[in-house]
Amino acid sequence: TPCYHNFPGNPATVEYRESLYVGYRYYEKAGKAVAFPFGFGLSYTQFAYSAPRVSKDKIKDDESLTVSVTVKNTGTSAGAEIVQLYVAAKQPPVFRPAKELKGFSKVFLEPGEEKEVSIVLEKRAFAYYNTAVSDWHVQSGNYDIWVGASSADIRLKLHVEVESTRPDALLPDYSAAPDYGTGNILTVPDSQFESLLGRPIPPTVKDKTLPIVITDNFENAAHTKWGGRINRLLRFVLTHFNKGPNAEMVRGLAVQTPFRSFIAMSGGLANTKMMEGLLRILNDDKAGKGWRMFLGRVPHILLNIRKLLKTV
Repeated sequence: TPCYHNFPGNPATVEYRESLYVGYRYYEKAGKAVAFPFGFGLSYTQFAYSAPRVSKDKIKDDESLTVSVTVKNTGTSAGAEIVQLYVAAKQPPVFRPAKELKGFSKVFLEPGEEKEVSIVLEKRAFAYYNTAVSDWHVQSGNYDIWVGASSADIRLKLHVEVESTRPDALLPDYSAAPDYGTGNILTVPDSQFESLLGRPIPPTVKDKTLPIVITDNFENAAHTKWGGRINRLLRFVLTHFNKGPNAEMVRGLAVQTPFRSFIAMSGGLANTKMMEGLLRILNDDKAGKGWRMFLGRVPHILLNIRKLLKTV
């Protein structure tokens, strides 16, 4: 997978070196065959696509475009088909996927029945995020519109010309990161990733001179007195009571989940004050206020433990 060398990441960072080449976007750009293409599905019947058309041959990027096709059930069983619509810029000025899913519609058909399916495309269907102007931007040019049953099973192909309402917008320069143009991003060099970031790659480990904050996790706090103790306790408990195939993933979640996420994941049982108390403890609060803030919420959690377990 495109994130193989960078996931689950370093103690303090995760580097998304694959950029926008996630899932099918990587495999198609890099020319890698897969067993089950994106959008693939099985059925007891077959479907035929015909009569493709677009509402306009040329549009401005602030106008909408309607793409219509006729789908017919040519088999002997009733069934549902998900019509998928992909868009590809013909000569993009920046690196982009070979094609991108921009719309889909599910249609149920009896044997021999046919229906027209219409999908509306707006500006974002043709846009990319332009880092030079910090906004979604459409480059003037020709775009292919592919309609199919999966990303690899394209049945129909259409074209449209799109005129940008910001033709003079600055373009980002990715010439120093050529691997992104080819999609060969399994082992992106540091220099190319830094070029894409626009800044040096940040440290991969937590700076131990900095305080523990709510976006940190127990792994980042392992160098502190109480952080080290909690890390060892969590790993001991999870190692002895969770030995299934997902044991390592569960241990990783326990020590790598940001503290702020515990608030959301607790279903309202843990609150901001409790997390602030935990941060005081991890930052070696000598006054003891952190323990009072943290433990003060524990009775409420114990009274609602069933709700917490159900949420988990």
